[in-house]
Amino acid sequence: MKRIFKVGLELEGGWNKSVPSEIYSDGSVSVDASTIGEIASLPLFSKEVKKFLQKNYPQVVNKTCGFHIHFSMKNLYDYGRLMERPFYDFFLAHVSTWAEGMKKIFPRENWENFYTRLHGDNNYCMRKFYPLTQKYLTEKRSERYTHLNFCFSFHGTIECRLFPMWRSKKLARETVKFLCETVENYLLIAPREIRGIKAEILVEEEPTLIKNEIFEIEEENSSAGGGHNVCNFNL
Repeated sequence: MKRIFKVGLELEGGWNKSVPSEIYSDGSVSVDASTIGEIASLPLFSKEVKKFLQKNYPQVVNKTCGFHIHFSMKNLYDYGRLMERPFYDFFLAHVSTWAEGMKKIFPRENWENFYTRLHGDNNYCMRKFYPLTQKYLTEKRSERYTHLNFCFSFHGTIECRLFPMWRSKKLARETVKFLCETVENYLLIAPREIRGIKAEILVEEEPTLIKNEIFEIEEENSSAGGGHNVCNFNL
């Protein structure tokens, strides 16, 4: 990955056997299982994602379970570019197309859960864009319940809350792959004119406020690299 440094995964659901060692309680999760809650990974390189999912994936999931994906950036300039509204529009357009393709491959998944979240009809995943508000939060507040949560001060990452906890581990891997490719491709090929004028980053849809960690942003050790080839993220 050229721009993304590492990813972190939060898996919500229930376990009846092979229970992971560290499961955190989560009041929003309600499933019929002996152990309920969420498990959060340490920061992962792409090659580590498959192993983590294989070992820790919930055995029971439903519409109350979310699949949250954090990612940290190699430099702060790229983080700032993703806070612009054109990226959110780019993401929404591509995720809709991606979902239509995945429905043909995974027709038995409960796609209704995904579209409920996409349309903003889930209180923990609203179709809102609050990058500046979220950037300065240092505690968990309701303003984080959006498709994209720019939790820079709290975790040093961007969190995607859009996706439900899939039944299929393979679809979960495809989801991480899609998200990373979308971010990388936007930063690689998006022309300057669609990144938004400077003033747009100062305007949120609904201004709200002016105002342990396992996901931390780290300094870039090498150049992010140039070029304009479309990224292929391999898991």
